[in-house]
Amino acid sequence: MDRHIRLIIMLLLVNTVITAIYLFWGYIRKTENIQGRWMKAVVMLLCPYDNVRRVQL
Repeated sequence: MDRHIRLIIMLLLVNTVITAIYLFWGYIRKTENIQGRWMKAVVMLLCPYDNVRRVQL
């Protein structure tokens, strides 16, 4: 059980870092409004599976 908890915590940390990078990159580029950027960041933070599913390699 301890191994699973570590994996979940690590995935949550990676998701948080990706969301922070998205916010920082959006702040630098300033291509969309602030409210839209924050709404997308909240969705990225709360729904990580949806973001992984949309990535096409």
